[in-house]
Amino acid sequence: MIVRIGTAVVSPAIFFAARRPGPRAAALAGLVLLDIITLNRRRWRQAGGPPWAYAAREGTRSAEATLAQRFAEGDIEEAEYRARLEALRANRLEAGNG
Repeated sequence: MIVRIGTAVVSPAIFFAARRPGPRAAALAGLVLLDIITLNRRRWRQAGGPPWAYAAREGTRSAEATLAQRFAEGDIEEAEYRARLEALRANRLEAGNG
């Protein structure tokens, strides 16, 4: 009885250890990963970029919209508006989101 329990416990470990994935499985997994990346890149290009870049662009554009609204309401002068708008656009270009 003890031998059978020992054999039953050891047998699956030996079975799975002997059946490791080979080079074909690694190549297949690599191709699947490459396919997923390629499809996502294509989708991102069609959508205008990956999701995390979209959030950064929208944040800058909403800042420009807020600045334009403040200028339209007369809260800031034209010189201040132009200076702040230039600073926003310069920061957007430096961050690579433009």
